[in-house]
Amino acid sequence: MLAQSSRWEGLPATVLEAIACGCPVVATASSPGLVDLLRDVGALEPVPVEDEAMFATALREALDGHLPTVPPEAALLYGMETSLDEHAALFRELLRSR
Repeated sequence: MLAQSSRWEGLPATVLEAIACGCPVVATASSPGLVDLLRDVGALEPVPVEDEAMFATALREALDGHLPTVPPEAALLYGMETSLDEHAALFRELLRSR
């Protein structure tokens, strides 16, 4: 299990790496990007920053095996290939509009 208890994260690579390895994630809602990522892949809803009791409860649920199963393939949405494909599509669209 990955426990990400940050006050602020942009879009942490550690969470993506954990998901790609099939590792359950317990995280705080430390940024909109992280919240969206966890929701998009069907992971446990992140807990509010500074809510130690709720974070401890989420950790207990994870240790007891009660987290949603997130397939490792879910991380592919945020991988290099997907990113490159999206950038290439954007450039194609820009060139077509010229």
